[in-house]
Amino acid sequence: MQEIEYSIQNLLESGKSFYAFHLPQNDFITIAEAAQVKPFNFSALNNRHLEESFVCYPFDDRETSGQHFIPAEIKHFRYVPAADINDIASLSGNDRDGQLTNIGIPDPSDPDFMEYTAKFTSMLEALEHGEVKKVILSRSIRIEQHLIPAAAEIFIQLTRKYPDAFVYLISSPTTGIWIGASPELLLKRQVDLFSTVSLAGTRFPTRSMSEWTTKETEEQALVSNYIDNILYSFNINDFDKAGPEVIRAGNVVHLKTTYKFRWSEDPDVAQFMEALHPTPALCGEPKQAALDLIRNVENHSRQFYGGFLGPVSAGRLDLYVNIRCMSLYPGYCTLFAGGGLTRLSELNSEWRETVAKSRTLLSVISR
Repeated sequence: MQEIEYSIQNLLESGKSFYAFHLPQNDFITIAEAAQVKPFNFSALNNRHLEESFVCYPFDDRETSGQHFIPAEIKHFRYVPAADINDIASLSGNDRDGQLTNIGIPDPSDPDFMEYTAKFTSMLEALEHGEVKKVILSRSIRIEQHLIPAAAEIFIQLTRKYPDAFVYLISSPTTGIWIGASPELLLKRQVDLFSTVSLAGTRFPTRSMSEWTTKETEEQALVSNYIDNILYSFNINDFDKAGPEVIRAGNVVHLKTTYKFRWSEDPDVAQFMEALHPTPALCGEPKQAALDLIRNVENHSRQFYGGFLGPVSAGRLDLYVNIRCMSLYPGYCTLFAGGGLTRLSELNSEWRETVAKSRTLLSVISR
């Protein structure tokens, strides 16, 4: 463990571009110094000779371009994460003493909440007028802490605490420093076997998980229908669809539907990814109308939040949606959190959801 942390810290202190990641329930942590970081084009995903590397892509490519980390040296460290007793207890699904259901009760005089209220009201009006069926409202949360020296330790803590998440740390002059622990797969490929998920609908863990609200089930169904339609548009009709099931992700639970399909005849992965990203789980539905609404209402740049990232190679992809993440700067960091709005959304509930999601990272930086 010390060797992993030492390797990451050396790269950070040297100012070299690099990436580090841990795939869910995997026995290895990968760390690679980059020989080059160049613009990422979707067409690279169709390259039959694509060498092992790492890509990241923004939510909105009108603001920021995708980046492709070409490694100079790749190291795979044997590592089997194990949460300690306290972490296991906190992720057990028990709502002890109402600690989770009372999370984030807003203060009406809080400037951040007042700003969020104005954006929520604007988006809800668009929803009620039928301009969109769903849209994601995100927040950027500035934390006045200089965390760059602690980035390696934060990365290790995230792998320990969230072994079912995709945990990563990247650094380059073009991307800056980003770190996160995402529970949401965008696209996985193993030769001709592909998988993706519909992850939407969020609530706090309670003693009874049998009932979900109309808003939550409708939100999840919108994402699933979107993926259904994309698969059909690519003539992928024979796919396995399992769910929705309830999964735990930090302080909240989601509804998740898993898709698996085979695509063996010259798959156009680049075109498929362009159609898939961003899904209604991070943008909304219809996509373009929701994207336009986000651009008009949100006054912060999402940058790589809501985009995707992960390792790629010929015949293999492990791409995850970049949520539960933050960017690090000298003296402060910016944490991102969001939630899906429908016509049935309620202000305080949506605010509390963003607070709960932000605690994925706050739990390891506020120590």
